[in-house]
Amino acid sequence: MSHSALLTPLFVQLILTAVIYFWLGYQRIGSKIKGTVVLPKARHLPATYPPKAQQAADNLRNQFEMPVLFYVTTIIAILTGLNSAIFLAAAWTFVICRIGHALIHLSYNKVPHRFYIWCIGLLAWFVMLVTLVSHYFQQ
Repeated sequence: MSHSALLTPLFVQLILTAVIYFWLGYQRIGSKIKGTVVLPKARHLPATYPPKAQQAADNLRNQFEMPVLFYVTTIIAILTGLNSAIFLAAAWTFVICRIGHALIHLSYNKVPHRFYIWCIGLLAWFVMLVTLVSHYFQQ
């Protein structure tokens, strides 16, 4: 397995984050144009955005939580020369779950659905971590 096989899910996760950044911008600019954003009188207070714009901001924040562990784990796997189909399958499972989580969060936003898919993604990351740690100690 080449490094590019491990880099591909990492790049897809990065692209997901970029798409959410653009979605957040679209939602916030739309809110400003429609006049539905409430700007505070004091500059140090946050603006109040409508629910869809707030959902986009919340989802973007989510992309800097568990996915950071995914990035670190994947980069360490590449640096240590890990060559594992299990790791790769878990990485793709994680990324697919993150895409599903984002789609649910940014559309109908049912928390139980988001939670189930988040749990599957977390388990996928645990598989990645265990595979990486066992590879490291077997060297």
